[in-house]
Amino acid sequence: MEPILELYGRDTLEDKFNDSNLFRQLSSLTPKKMEIKKRDVLTSSSDYIYYIVNGTLAQKKLGVPLAVIGGGSFIGLNSFLFQKNDVEKYEVLEAGTVLAFNKKDTLFLLLSLQEGWLYLLFREKKQNEILVENQLLLYKSGQDRVKETLCQLAEKFGTPVQEGWIIPRCFNKKFLADYTNMTLNSIKRITEIYIAKGWLTIEKYHFIIKTKGGDDPWEL
Repeated sequence: MEPILELYGRDTLEDKFNDSNLFRQLSSLTPKKMEIKKRDVLTSSSDYIYYIVNGTLAQKKLGVPLAVIGGGSFIGLNSFLFQKNDVEKYEVLEAGTVLAFNKKDTLFLLLSLQEGWLYLLFREKKQNEILVENQLLLYKSGQDRVKETLCQLAEKFGTPVQEGWIIPRCFNKKFLADYTNMTLNSIKRITEIYIAKGWLTIEKYHFIIKTKGGDDPWEL
C-alpha cells in the first residue's frame, strides 16, 4: 500500500476512493432496499454488499465488538479480498435502512473501472487502521480506555446539545464492557468516577459527555 500512497498521496486517496464516491459509482446498479432491526445480523458471506443509509452496526467476532459502523458506509466489500471462510459479521445496534447491492454486479462494475480495485484496497487499509487503534486502546489504563471510547462514540455518533454530547442509547455499559474488554463492574466504577468529576452524566439511559459551549468532547 505504501507505493500507492506515494503515487496518489493519502489525501487524494481519501477524497477519491471513499465510500461516498463508491456509492456514486454504483448508482448505475439497482440495489434492494432493506429495513434492519435491532439484533439483526448481516454477514459478508451473503450475495450482497450493503450500504448503510442510516442505523448503527457493530462488527463482531466471537461475540466481541471490534468496530462500529454507521450511515454512509459499506460493509461486505472485504469479502472480495478474503477467503470464503473469513466471514465478517455485523450486528444491528440501532434500527435503520441499508441498500443491498448484488455482489457479482458490484465486483463486475469495480473491475470495469480503471482504478476500481483501489476502492477495495483503501477500504481494507482504513478498516485495519481502526482495528489496530482499538487494539492499542487495550494497553491503556481502564479510565483512559473508557474516556477515549466514549469520546470516539460521541464524535462519530453523538448529538451535540447545550449541555454537552449525547451518546446513543445502544452504547450502554454492557457495550462498553465488551468493547473495551473490561468487566461490567469496572465500567460502573469508572463511569461513576467521571460522573463525580462532572465530565459525564446519565439521563434516560444515555451517556452525556458534559462540555462547555459545545467544546470538543475530549475536554475534561
